Amino acid sequence: MPLMKVVALLTAVIGLAGTFVHKVPGTLLILAAAIGYSVTSGTVLSSLFWFGVLFLLMVLAEFGGKLVRRRLLPQADIDKAFGLDVAAGSFASLILTDVLAGPVLGLLIWELLIGKSLMPLIKRSSTLVVGLFAAAMFRFTMAFMMLVILVFKIL
Repeated sequence: MPLMKVVALLTAVIGLAGTFVHKVPGTLLILAAAIGYSVTSGTVLSSLFWFGVLFLLMVLAEFGGKLVRRRLLPQADIDKAFGLDVAAGSFASLILTDVLAGPVLGLLIWELLIGKSLMPLIKRSSTLVVGLFAAAMFRFTMAFMMLVILVFKIL
């Protein structure tokens, strides 16, 4: 396998993984890998149609992911960082009390000390986490389609 194919494929896989991170433009990395490989291999003209398809999928993934986040996150009515901290902290505290006091007593301690203050926030936090997950999965699906096109039509 030539070096440029390996570099393009590695860049595309990094882009695919980057779709789960909110600020990383993973789909742009996949498009850049396709264009970079085609320019260096001299197959730009034969790949113009697929570049258009990749560009449309990239735009759909980026703007569609933002639209999904904007539609689902206002329903949570809490800050993104706070909601994720509540969800992670609640789960971590449940595990910690289970480890320290055993499964039954740990759950009882967690419910008495921590659960009462967190229960009103659990529904809103879970709405936030589900919204972020839905947006990430939408972007991941579009990026995966881009990767399939890159592998089977351009490389």
